[in-house]
Amino acid sequence: MGTAWMCIQVRLLPKIIALAATFDIDAQIVGRVEAAEKKN
Repeated sequence: MGTAWMCIQVRLLPKIIALAATFDIDAQIVGRVEAAEKKN
C-alpha cells in the first residue's frame, strides 16, 4: 500500500493544489465583494 499510496498522492497533488488555489481566489473575491458592499 505504501508505494501505491505515494503514486496516488503524487498524481492527485496538482489537482489538490489547483483546488486550493481556486478556493483561495474565490475567498478573495468574496472578501472584496463583502468589503464593497460594506462601503455602500
